[in-house]
Amino acid sequence: MKKILTTLALIFSIFSADAQSGNLPSGYLGSVLSYSYGTQTYNYSFTPTTSGVDYVGFAFRQDPGFWTFTNPDVTAGNSSTNLLINGNLQYGGGLSVNTTNYGTQYIQAPSDWGVWYQTGIYPSAAGYWSPGQWYDGAVGSYDGIYQGINVTAGTTYHISFNLSGTNPSSNPSIEVGTYMGPCAAGTSIFTCVPNSSASMAAIAAPSVTQSVGGAPPPPTPSVPTVVSTTTTNQTQTTIVGNQQIVTTTPVTVTTYSDGSTTTTTGNTTNSVASHSPFTGVHFGAAQVADTQWNVQACTQTSTCQVYSTRPGGTYETGSWLAIGSTQYITFIPNTASDAGTNPWRMILVNSDGSFTSLGTGRVLVQGQDSNGQVYLFFTNSNFNGTLLSGNLGLTGQGVTFTGTANPTPAQTETIAANMSPTPLAPGQSTAPVLCCGGSSAQFNADTANVAMVNQFIGRTTNNSQVYIQQVGDGNTIRVDQEGTKNNYAYINNAGSNNNINVTQTGNASTITNYSYNNINGNSNTVNVTQTSTGGAKGSFINVSGNSNNVSLTQTDSGSHYAEIGVSGGNKSVDVTQSGSASQMASIQLSGNPTSLSLQQTGSTQNFYAIQFNCATAGGCPRITVTQGH
Repeated sequence: MKKILTTLALIFSIFSADAQSGNLPSGYLGSVLSYSYGTQTYNYSFTPTTSGVDYVGFAFRQDPGFWTFTNPDVTAGNSSTNLLINGNLQYGGGLSVNTTNYGTQYIQAPSDWGVWYQTGIYPSAAGYWSPGQWYDGAVGSYDGIYQGINVTAGTTYHISFNLSGTNPSSNPSIEVGTYMGPCAAGTSIFTCVPNSSASMAAIAAPSVTQSVGGAPPPPTPSVPTVVSTTTTNQTQTTIVGNQQIVTTTPVTVTTYSDGSTTTTTGNTTNSVASHSPFTGVHFGAAQVADTQWNVQACTQTSTCQVYSTRPGGTYETGSWLAIGSTQYITFIPNTASDAGTNPWRMILVNSDGSFTSLGTGRVLVQGQDSNGQVYLFFTNSNFNGTLLSGNLGLTGQGVTFTGTANPTPAQTETIAANMSPTPLAPGQSTAPVLCCGGSSAQFNADTANVAMVNQFIGRTTNNSQVYIQQVGDGNTIRVDQEGTKNNYAYINNAGSNNNINVTQTGNASTITNYSYNNINGNSNTVNVTQTSTGGAKGSFINVSGNSNNVSLTQTDSGSHYAEIGVSGGNKSVDVTQSGSASQMASIQLSGNPTSLSLQQTGSTQNFYAIQFNCATAGGCPRITVTQGH
């Protein structure tokens, strides 16, 4: 037994401070933890990330028995050539080495292999070479052998060896570790010094053991030749704005005679597979809903009736698919064989532009409801219908809208060109757009955060139609409309501390001034002024939130109509209607306290209806109404 043969000094070294770190060194590629008996074969693999010289090493410990290590083998890729020199451990011999704990020691080592010890400590029953094997019974710490090999980045290398032992493995006293990694020093397989990550210190480099035991000189390394070269194009299709972009990257794999391979990537190219204004409309979760719908009405008429909706996803694939917060739905032209019947392909787009196809289909009806909301109704061949909202977030309620039945792709692209390209939040409408006097240019906020329209004075050909979506706080919207044609202003505001000012005037007896304001938030101020020498004036104002102020003035000739709904606390409403025609006002209020002043003066009918829900415990606030001629 080796413990009997060990000198007293070596026995004492087991208990020394340096030898207590006898756990299997970290950083191993694989470890033998389940050995039981007999000769077993172990296999491991690694793929270096850089080309050059790497080391392959083995660390052994067995208290109180011995390991027998044979037939180490390292191959590259599909090659069967052993890259290790003296891989069968046929050659070896004796040499002297310097140790940190016992000075000079005479050891038996395999030729062309390095010998290493854990933290440089020479253990009791240290390993030694005999023809065809490494025999190791290290006590208290680990020792072993290693060798450098030339490697190519990206090539997978396979390590195998045979192992038998006198005792079953047991952590940490009976184990074997396999290691690989870049050399810390040395540029050849003989001068390679392993890095310190495994805490194994080289006691003799392969260059020192080259000449022991009469080993023949190592073979001259052969330059691998190219066996085959294969180039494939890797493609990825993404959505960028209103375009479907195909990115192509050529990848070349070269295989060499030694089994190694290299992979090179060529220059990436982009091409446009398709582009469409419809692709440029990105429908967010709030704008997409699965539906229960009137199949006959939507497929055979220009009026589409949707009974109920389930916003936030679609059923186009035959099962519910939710749309994530960073995803959106859009459409690309269908190039498959069914394109004649189903011209569009619905896709779910991720934040990086990649997408998943949800199938092909067609738009049955596209148009608007009575409130001006834009809708498109899409279905596939299985009549799984999806409702898409062009300018507002959807709810779970149904909707009926009228427009173009079975529109052509060109007609759908036309309506899509006027929609927002940005996925919208619930209740949010499209980006502000001017559409008057032949102009369709967008207007933007200036540095003072003021969105401003002051256009088309004296125009004689087209109506002035202004649609504005304002989201955020501390903004000012001012709309001034004049001319000899009708004025229409539609404003949807979400936020607080915003000022909305609308002025509509005209000089023709037939002109109509129409204003719609939907305000949701706190501490907002809405001022609407409508004046003209003739023509009707209508103002529809809905305000929800606290501390909001509403002021409406309708003057001069022509009938005046006001419909106002205000909810929330600490609000004030001031309405003035004057002129020679009739004055009509319908006002609904809820919440306390409230200040309401209504003044109607005209030479004909003055009519008003006020509905106010208030708590009576503290009394209702004062409402002032003045009528006269």
